[in-house]
Formats: sequence, structure tokens, C-alpha cells
Amino acid sequence: MLDRSIMELPPYTVRVSARARHARIRVSARDGLEVVVPQGFDIERLPELLARRHRWIERALANAAAQEQVYATQPDLPEVIALLAIGQQRSVRYFTAATPRIRLDESDSELIVRGATNDLRACRELLQYWLSRQARSYLVPWLERVGQECELSCRNAAIRNQKTRWGSCSARGTISLNQQLLFLPAPLVHYVLVHELCHTVHLDHSHRFWQLVEAKLPDCARRRAELRAAWQYVPLWAQP
Repeated sequence: MLDRSIMELPPYTVRVSARARHARIRVSARDGLEVVVPQGFDIERLPELLARRHRWIERALANAAAQEQVYATQPDLPEVIALLAIGQQRSVRYFTAATPRIRLDESDSELIVRGATNDLRACRELLQYWLSRQARSYLVPWLERVGQECELSCRNAAIRNQKTRWGSCSARGTISLNQQLLFLPAPLVHYVLVHELCHTVHLDHSHRFWQLVEAKLPDCARRRAELRAAWQYVPLWAQP
């Protein structure tokens, strides 16, 4: 069975990372199947490693194909930005001007992008920067409140635009939160915050870790299951 699985493996790419401690499998609509390996990793071990995870890979690739279909119908730039996590919505308007620069004006209900709006990449980066400021304004205080409720705390909080993680916790106790969390329903964001705060006690995903998460959030299993499909809330323009 193992040999057959190896033969049926889909195409994949390999990326060597100086930060990686072990081989990690990633699947996304943009990059397909990718394996991130540490420096010096024996590449000949990959077919067997992938074969062991072939069922997960099949599900992940199917999910990525569904993402690609959803993204194909989205406009290049948003006309409305809905931040479900904090119950806010902004309309977005674009005004083209003969200038190589762009700027963003903001009101309580609207964002106005002015300048070289035909530069889609620059427009996306500008909107992502606005999103990061919103995330720092709302997610960091939210994390602090949840930490007080759970009697857990972190040394520092950072906002990032991560490709594959909603959040992470370093060995030094720094919690990084994905700014894309603002697009998710509030209960899922709350779960991510509790999850990462529990990592300040148990850095791994051991049985003790999950016991702590469940103690702090009894319905964590349901929210964790819902989080697997949370990609559908995040528009393509907001992703790195």
C-alpha cells in the first residue's frame, strides 16, 4: 500500500527554510502542494513522508481547489470590506489620478483610494496596511481581555499577515496574530486567542495542552472544526 501511495503522489515543490526544525507539508490554492524542510534534510525521505499523509493531502488539495473556484469569482480589488470579527463594514471607492503614488482617506463608513489605482499590487498593499492597523487596534486589546478572563498572559503580541496560520506562540511567549482574523466570526477569533494563550503554558499540542484549552473553552472542539473552513471568509486581496 505504501509503494502504491508513493506512485500516486501529486506534483509537489520543496522549499528549504533555515527556520524549519522538521519537514512540514503545506497546501494552498496558490502554491499547490509544498513541503518545507530544514537545511540538510534528506530529500529522498519525502515520498515516504508524503505517502503517510496522503489522505490528509487529498482532502487539503480538494479544499484548495474549492478555494480557487471561490477566488476566481472575486474582483481584483474590494468594493466592500466586511470585518465580521468586530462587526464593521467599509465601502471602498477608487479615484484615479495622474500620479505614481496612491493614498488612502478614511471615514467611519468608507475608504477612498486615490492616485495610481491601476496599480493593483500597490492598492492591495495599501489596503493590507490599513488592515494591519485595524488588527493592532482591535486584536491586541482583545487578546489582553481574553488573557485576563483565562488567567493567562503573553509577554508580547505581534500582528502579521501569515499565509497558513491564524496565530502562533514563540518559545519566549510572544503571540503573533494573523490580521486576517478580522474577517472571521468573533467566536472563531476567540478560540484562536484562547488556543495561543494556552501555548504560553504548553508550547506543543500534547494531551495536556488540549486539556487546558478545553478547560478554558469547553466548546473548543466545535470551534476548532469550524476554523478548518474559515478560509472562505478571507478575500483574496487580503492575503500575502
